[in-house]
Amino acid sequence: MPSPEVCDGLDNDCDGSVDEGDPEGSGPCDTGLQGVCAEGTLHCQGGSLVCVQDVMPSAEICGDALDNDCDGLTDWDDPDCQ
Repeated sequence: MPSPEVCDGLDNDCDGSVDEGDPEGSGPCDTGLQGVCAEGTLHCQGGSLVCVQDVMPSAEICGDALDNDCDGLTDWDDPDCQ
């Protein structure tokens, strides 16, 4: 019997596709990473909800008070800031 699609690796709605439309995805989550890499979004991958980081590490931008390179250090503590 068809039911709404959920993230479980099954074809719940009986349309021949599994987990289509990123079911249960799109909610905010914490990646466990540091700095700007900490914020993530839930996505259905392989039948499970996975937290995918929203921002990848980049070169440290001095003076913005953020941990751009995700090393746990902000501007004034980061030796990458000159």
